[in-house]
Amino acid sequence: MRRLLKMGLTPFVFGIALMMPLSASAYSIGGTTYEVDKFRCTNYPGVVFKVTVTDDGTNDVTRLAIDSKGQSGGPGSWSTQTNWARKSASFPDDGTTHQLSLQRIYNGDAFSSNRVVIKVKAWEGPKLVWSRKVVSGSC
Repeated sequence: MRRLLKMGLTPFVFGIALMMPLSASAYSIGGTTYEVDKFRCTNYPGVVFKVTVTDDGTNDVTRLAIDSKGQSGGPGSWSTQTNWARKSASFPDDGTTHQLSLQRIYNGDAFSSNRVVIKVKAWEGPKLVWSRKVVSGSC
Protein backbone atom coordinates (compact mmCIF):
# COMPACT_ATOMS: atom_id res chain seq x y z
CA MET A 1 0.00 0.00 0.00
CA ARG A 2 2.82 2.45 0.87
CA ARG A 3 4.56 1.78 -2.44
CA LEU A 4 1.35 2.48 -4.33
CA LEU A 5 0.89 5.72 -2.39
CA LYS A 6 4.48 6.81 -3.13
CA MET A 7 4.12 6.00 -6.83
CA GLY A 8 0.92 8.01 -7.07
CA LEU A 9 2.07 10.94 -4.94
CA THR A 10 5.51 11.48 -6.50
CA PRO A 11 4.31 12.41 -10.02
CA PHE A 12 1.65 14.66 -8.46
CA VAL A 13 4.28 16.58 -6.41
CA PHE A 14 6.59 16.95 -9.43
CA GLY A 15 3.69 18.13 -11.55
CA ILE A 16 2.75 20.82 -9.03
CA ALA A 17 6.40 21.96 -8.81
CA LEU A 18 6.64 22.30 -12.60
CA MET A 19 3.47 24.40 -12.75
CA MET A 20 4.72 26.95 -10.17
CA PRO A 21 6.18 30.15 -11.66
CA LEU A 22 9.80 31.12 -11.15
CA SER A 23 10.38 33.85 -8.59
CA ALA A 24 10.77 37.35 -10.00
CA SER A 25 14.40 37.70 -8.93
CA ALA A 26 15.44 34.31 -10.30
CA TYR A 27 13.84 35.14 -13.65
CA SER A 28 15.11 38.70 -13.88
CA ILE A 29 18.81 37.92 -13.34
CA GLY A 30 19.22 35.52 -16.25
CA GLY A 31 21.36 37.98 -18.22
CA THR A 32 24.02 38.68 -15.57
CA THR A 33 27.25 36.70 -15.79
CA TYR A 34 30.91 36.92 -14.84
CA GLU A 35 34.10 35.81 -16.54
CA VAL A 36 37.65 35.33 -15.27
CA ASP A 37 39.79 37.24 -17.77
CA LYS A 38 43.19 36.67 -16.20
CA PHE A 39 44.84 34.61 -13.50
CA ARG A 40 48.55 34.18 -13.05
CA CYS A 41 51.15 33.85 -10.35
CA THR A 42 54.15 36.16 -10.17
CA ASN A 43 57.59 35.31 -8.79
CA TYR A 44 56.88 36.95 -5.41
CA PRO A 45 54.55 34.70 -4.94
CA GLY A 46 51.96 37.24 -5.98
CA VAL A 47 48.60 36.90 -7.69
CA VAL A 48 47.24 38.73 -10.72
CA PHE A 49 43.47 38.22 -11.05
CA LYS A 50 40.99 39.96 -13.36
CA VAL A 51 37.21 39.45 -13.48
CA THR A 52 34.50 41.05 -15.65
CA VAL A 53 30.80 41.10 -14.73
CA THR A 54 28.33 41.65 -17.59
CA ASP A 55 24.63 42.41 -17.68
CA ASP A 56 23.13 41.85 -21.14
CA GLY A 57 20.19 44.25 -20.66
CA THR A 58 17.45 41.60 -20.61
CA ASN A 59 16.59 42.30 -16.97
CA ASP A 60 16.15 45.32 -14.69
CA VAL A 61 19.70 45.55 -13.32
CA THR A 62 20.80 49.17 -12.76
CA ARG A 63 24.09 48.73 -10.91
CA LEU A 64 27.05 46.35 -11.00
CA ALA A 65 29.70 46.15 -8.27
CA ILE A 66 32.86 44.22 -7.46
CA ASP A 67 34.24 43.77 -3.93
CA SER A 68 37.75 42.34 -3.54
CA LYS A 69 40.26 41.29 -0.93
CA GLY A 70 43.72 39.76 -0.78
CA GLN A 71 44.29 36.75 1.45
CA SER A 72 47.32 34.83 2.70
CA GLY A 73 47.49 31.42 4.34
CA GLY A 74 46.42 28.06 3.04
CA PRO A 75 43.46 25.67 2.86
CA GLY A 76 41.34 26.10 5.99
CA SER A 77 43.44 28.97 7.32
CA TRP A 78 43.05 31.91 4.92
CA SER A 79 43.20 35.35 6.52
CA THR A 80 42.33 38.63 4.84
CA GLN A 81 45.29 41.00 4.68
CA THR A 82 43.94 43.61 2.24
CA ASN A 83 40.42 44.93 1.60
CA TRP A 84 40.26 47.08 -1.51
CA ALA A 85 37.60 49.72 -2.19
CA ARG A 86 34.47 48.58 -4.00
CA LYS A 87 34.30 49.30 -7.72
CA SER A 88 30.78 49.96 -9.01
CA ALA A 89 28.90 51.44 -11.94
CA SER A 90 25.29 52.60 -12.20
CA PHE A 91 23.36 52.89 -15.43
CA PRO A 92 19.79 53.28 -16.69
CA ASP A 93 17.54 50.28 -17.28
CA ASP A 94 17.70 50.81 -21.04
CA GLY A 95 18.07 47.29 -22.45
CA THR A 96 21.73 47.65 -23.46
CA THR A 97 24.72 45.61 -22.32
CA HIS A 98 26.84 46.93 -19.45
CA GLN A 99 30.17 45.63 -18.14
CA LEU A 100 32.45 46.23 -15.19
CA SER A 101 35.99 44.84 -14.98
CA LEU A 102 38.46 44.75 -12.13
CA GLN A 103 42.06 43.56 -11.95
CA ARG A 104 43.88 43.10 -8.65
CA ILE A 105 47.54 42.36 -8.01
CA TYR A 106 48.20 40.97 -4.55
CA ASN A 107 51.74 40.47 -3.24
CA GLY A 108 50.88 39.11 0.17
CA ASP A 109 52.95 37.09 2.58
CA ALA A 110 56.12 35.71 0.97
CA PHE A 111 56.06 32.74 3.37
CA SER A 112 52.45 31.67 2.70
CA SER A 113 50.20 31.04 -0.26
CA ASN A 114 48.30 34.06 -1.55
CA ARG A 115 44.98 34.49 -3.36
CA VAL A 116 42.44 37.12 -4.39
CA VAL A 117 38.75 36.78 -3.48
CA ILE A 118 36.26 38.77 -5.56
CA LYS A 119 32.51 39.10 -5.09
CA VAL A 120 30.53 40.32 -8.10
CA LYS A 121 27.06 41.80 -7.49
CA ALA A 122 24.08 43.14 -9.43
CA TRP A 123 21.25 45.37 -8.16
CA GLU A 124 17.80 46.29 -9.40
CA GLY A 125 17.49 49.71 -7.80
CA PRO A 126 18.21 49.23 -4.07
CA LYS A 127 17.65 45.45 -4.17
CA LEU A 128 20.61 43.05 -4.48
CA VAL A 129 19.44 40.40 -6.96
CA TRP A 130 22.59 38.51 -7.94
CA SER A 131 25.92 37.78 -6.29
CA ARG A 132 28.77 35.35 -6.94
CA LYS A 133 32.02 34.72 -5.09
CA VAL A 134 35.03 34.13 -7.37
CA VAL A 135 38.33 32.94 -5.87
CA SER A 136 41.65 32.90 -7.71
CA GLY A 137 43.93 29.95 -7.48
CA SER A 138 46.58 30.17 -4.77
CA CYS A 139 50.15 31.20 -5.52
